This record gives sequence, structure tokens and C-alpha cells, in this order.
Amino acid sequence: MWHLQLRIMEAMRTDSTLAVLHSVPTWYGALDKSVWPYWVVGALSPSNSYYAAGPMNGCGQCFQIVCENSGGQFAGRCYGDGRSVTIMVSDSCPECEADHIDLQVLTYEQLGPQDLGRIDIQYRRVPCTPPIDMLVDVDGNHGAGYWLRMNVQEVADRGAITNVEVRGPGGSWMQLNNKYGAAWEVDNSPSSYPLDLRITQDDGQQVTSYSALTQPGSTGKTQTNMQFKVTGSTGGVTPISGYPSTPGSSSSASSSATTTAPSPSPSPPSGTQSPELGGYGDTASPAPYGHTNIGVWQQCGEYLHDHPCMADPGA
Repeated sequence: MWHLQLRIMEAMRTDSTLAVLHSVPTWYGALDKSVWPYWVVGALSPSNSYYAAGPMNGCGQCFQIVCENSGGQFAGRCYGDGRSVTIMVSDSCPECEADHIDLQVLTYEQLGPQDLGRIDIQYRRVPCTPPIDMLVDVDGNHGAGYWLRMNVQEVADRGAITNVEVRGPGGSWMQLNNKYGAAWEVDNSPSSYPLDLRITQDDGQQVTSYSALTQPGSTGKTQTNMQFKVTGSTGGVTPISGYPSTPGSSSSASSSATTTAPSPSPSPPSGTQSPELGGYGDTASPAPYGHTNIGVWQQCGEYLHDHPCMADPGA
């Protein structure tokens, strides 16, 4: 578990859907507060080891954040020593220092009062445990044989996708390019539908959904009926939930009807500890302690406000 500082994202919108503008490094689109991860999200600096070394700039990975009341630069600011929250990384903050993690303001308030701006924390990477199967959000589709772009949401386990592929009837697998953040695209998609979908995460685990995309030119969210198996221990980790109480697990997906290859739904194993997942980026943060303060809400680069990440509370 590494030490660093936490910052609060400056969430000026408090309605059910978070509006976003232009995307630079990632493309999750608008997040709905009523579905996972319920705005319980954070932003990493490009200098953070998980952002720099992981696929998709760390987007989709989950972290347990523990507030520390003693020993750090901002001691005594937590509601209670040891209080924690589990977040999903959905944003980036280019102006943030490597030892900062931005939190959405309502999430930050679960750890400490937002008017203080910064708190000391420890954090560790933990498995993601969304309540439903993966969703594919197609936001660009020019039809069979043409440009196709999508992102994958509600990803369990490591939350680190390394490969997205599609295949038309009787064809071979075609790899999409991860040009930035969570967006995967290809200029010349298969010439006929329906399309099968195959997704691989960074430890090699792979799942397949047959006839996942059925209509050329169609966009929106599609249920895949597939999910990565949670391989890391989740003991002692509170799952991501809404605030002040956990919303229902229903999804706003716009279509379904897929047949999948064997791909178990998340079933976290029992355990008493939740070690940081192995692999890339598992090195100590540059600072002995971390902290947070209020920063800009950015959907992995989709700017809601034209302010720097170091914006003061209420700016």
C-alpha cells in the first residue's frame, strides 16, 4: 500500500448525469450517478506510475483509498483514522503532481470535510467488482466496412484492457486501436454484421461475446453477457457503491441479445487481505505521503470546467 495525497475534483454539477465536453486522453462519455461506479471515481496524474505504465492510462482500474489522520503533511483532517473508499479511475489531471489523486467531491466527503481541501492517504490497487456484465458503448459507427469506435464499461477484476477485437461472419479477428484513454477504434471495420467481440486484459484473461453488435451504423450501449473473473482477493475492501446509500444495480444499456463463450461473472474469493494486484506499476509513489485537494472534474480528459486541476474549493 503506497502513500500519497488526495485532491478533490471540482464537481459543480450534482444532477443525475455528469455532462462532459471535449475528450483528450479518454472517452467514457457522461457518467450516470445512479449506476456503477456511481461517480465514485478519481483522476491520476500522467506522472503517476499506474497512469504511465498501465494500459488506457490507468482508466478503469480500481483503488482503495484510506484516509490517514497522523504522520502526514495534512494530519488530523480525516473524519476518522482508517476510513476508506474504493474508487474507479475515470479521469486524468495533466496539471496534477505525481503524488496527487483527485476525487469527485461527494466521494471525498466520505473521508474528510471538503472545505479543508487536502487530506493524507494511503492507497492500493484492488480488483474492480461491478454488479453487472460488461457494457460496450459504441459512440462512433459509420457502418459495415467503415470507422468504428467504442469503449468498454463495467469491467471487473484488473480493469486494465489491453486488446479489443471484432470479427464479422466467417472472418478473422480484427484488432481495434487504443489511440487514447478508454477509446478503441478501427478505420475499416468488418464488411458484414453481426460482429463478435473479444476483449483481453493485461494478465491475459480473455472473454468473447458472439453477435455482440448486430446493426451496422448503430450506436449506444450494449450488454455483452460476459465478464472477467475476479482473480485478486477482495477481503477487507468495501465495494464501490453510491452515496449516501447504494443505488440499484440496474443498467441503462440499450440492447442485449448476445451469446457468449464461457466467461464467469465476478465472484470474489474469500480472504482476509486485499493485496495490491501484481504486474505493472506496482512501485511506491514518489512521495512518502500523498494528499488530495479540490481539482477539476475531467472524464479522463473530458473537461467540464476550463480551470486548472489545482483550482481552489468553490472556484
